[in-house]
Parts: sequence; structure tokens; C-alpha cells
Amino acid sequence: MQNVPEGDDAPQPPSQTSTTAPRRRRGPGACLLIVLPGMVTLGGVFAFVSLAGGGAAVPQDGTPGQAESAVSNVDGSYVPWLRRATADCVGVTPALLAAHIDQLSGWQSDGAGLSELGVARFTDAGWKKWGRDDDGNGRSSPHDKVDAIMALGRQDCSLSKQMTGLRTKGTVNGDLAELTLAAYAVGVDEVARAGGVPSPARLFVAEVKKRLPRYSALRGASRRPVHGPDGLARERRLSGAR
Repeated sequence: MQNVPEGDDAPQPPSQTSTTAPRRRRGPGACLLIVLPGMVTLGGVFAFVSLAGGGAAVPQDGTPGQAESAVSNVDGSYVPWLRRATADCVGVTPALLAAHIDQLSGWQSDGAGLSELGVARFTDAGWKKWGRDDDGNGRSSPHDKVDAIMALGRQDCSLSKQMTGLRTKGTVNGDLAELTLAAYAVGVDEVARAGGVPSPARLFVAEVKKRLPRYSALRGASRRPVHGPDGLARERRLSGAR
């Protein structure tokens, strides 16, 4: 009887040809599903930063799609804010506000002392009263040029209203813009006592007015429409006052 080899020595059965099933395409792994949304979000953040970092956001009530040109040493992105800050303000134009900032700082934040901050040179107390987060970036800061423009506009417009009231009563006489600048420089009470621009404020007023020609392109700046039955008459009065 012939012994049949066992184990490794045993003859192997002939290989049979088999048809291999096509490999199934695997879906994205769990790691990719977790990482991909984060990459998309990060990409969106970078895109937003790249767009927002180029300049301040244009006010929502500005002219849509209209690019603003730089005026003197003011970046074009700030021009709509100069217009908005003085839109309903009699006696204070965008050009006057720009010249005021120019006189205070030359539109440079650098060089401001510890007690005078940003391009509008606000003190902490002044910023607490007039400062807001006007561009909606989540912070209110005198170092933010948009916030500073709007804050100084609010302050100048408030002074202009007070000077208008004093002129109406006959307490003071003179150009409304000059009276407003004088009130900024030395205070409303000093202007009232002097009956006009007092001597200590004259140099400041002259320095601001000297810079006005640099911003002549802003003198025709558009204002918000005035609504209501007598809106047209009011708009004409504002135009005449300017």
C-alpha cells in the first residue's frame, strides 16, 4: 500500500481560476469628513479677512457700488463715513470735518499722546461720551478711524446745534462753522461770553480753515434724503446753510 505524503509534502490541488469581483470604491474616511468642514470654514474666514482688511466697510446708507476716490490724504474708504457723519448737520460739512481731523493729527494715529488717542485725538472722557462702534466690527475704539470720524462728527454737530441756538438768541454772532470750531477749542461758555470767536480760539479756527481747500472735492458730498411733507424745504435750507 502506497503511503500518501502529509503536510507540506502533500500534493496541492490544481489551482482553480476564479473571477475576482470588482473592488468597491470607498467613500471619504471619517477623518476627512471631520477635517473638510473645518478647512472650508477657515477658507471663508481668510476670504472675509482679505476683503475686510483692505479698508473700512462702506456705510449701508451710502451709494451702492460707487467707488470713492481718495481725497487729499484721506483713503477713499473713509469718504462715505465723512459724508454720513455730517449728513444731517447744519454748519459742518464733510470737508470741514476732514480738515478738522487733519488739523488735529494729519490723519495719523501715530504720535498721539497717552491722553489723546487716534486721528481725532479723543481723551478717555471724550470717547466715553462720543465714541461708538459705528463700523460694527465688535469694538468701539478711538484708534479705529471709522469710529473716530463718526465720533468727532457727532461732537462737532452737537456744538453746531448749540451755536445755532446762541445765534438765534443773539448771544453770539459770526460764521457758524467758525463758531463751532471755536466751541471745540475753548468751550461753548467761552464763545458765549465773547459773543463770537474768542481770541484764544482764533489760531485753531484759522488752522482748520487753511486746510479746507485740500478737501474741496467733498464740498459737493451727497446727504441723506429728507423725508416728510416739508422735506424738500428742509433740504433747501440745509443746502443754503452749507
